[in-house]
Amino acid sequence: MKRVSTGITGMDELIQGGFPERTVNLITSPSGGGKTLFTLQYIYNGAKDYDEPGIFITLEESRESIDRVTKNFGMDIAKYEQDGKLFIIDLGEMRKEVKIDEEISSGMISFEALEEALSSIIKLSKAKRLALDSLTAVGLSYALSSEMRQAMFRFVNFLRVKDVTSLLITESVEGTPGLTRYGVEQYIADSLIVVGLDSIRGELRRTICVRKMRFTKHDTSIHPFLIMDDGIEISPKEKVF
Repeated sequence: MKRVSTGITGMDELIQGGFPERTVNLITSPSGGGKTLFTLQYIYNGAKDYDEPGIFITLEESRESIDRVTKNFGMDIAKYEQDGKLFIIDLGEMRKEVKIDEEISSGMISFEALEEALSSIIKLSKAKRLALDSLTAVGLSYALSSEMRQAMFRFVNFLRVKDVTSLLITESVEGTPGLTRYGVEQYIADSLIVVGLDSIRGELRRTICVRKMRFTKHDTSIHPFLIMDDGIEISPKEKVF
């Protein structure tokens, strides 16, 4: 099976060289865990190192905030945008693709509207990688949890039939036992990557664990997850107990 490298130092060693091609992958952590940086690096590394066009959709962070993050970690986003290899899309830009004015004005967007937008965006961009920040933000637009689950299931199946390898963000809620906000995301995705933010010897430390990955003999240990000057580094040979 063809693998799609994350390009993140140490990560690919945990998952047999990368994500299985055309799968839908999930990353979760509490607020401040580093999920957005992880997904940005996945998209950026694809354009820079593998000549694979990628789409990063932000539903929570502004474009200005994304630019600050990428600049801080030395990612030359503008170069690959100009080359047509990288696309960063926020709610304002989505207004150009589908008529979602009412949803935007309320700060929400549905999975159905995302599908409609992405159908044309993926085709036009010829993207091979896609990242969404985040499922949590989309889920808030549903009044009933049953409707949200059904819509999320349809959205994930929609991504599976596209020629993209997807990385979706969700979040865990501190003080609750679940790994994800809605408790269903991990069952419909092909993989679940958990970034922990734990108190160890009196200080907060980030950790990473691949809890699930279909089609892959993956490492299931907990490893250090470090945010360095040039981005994320994972230590595959070091374990956290």
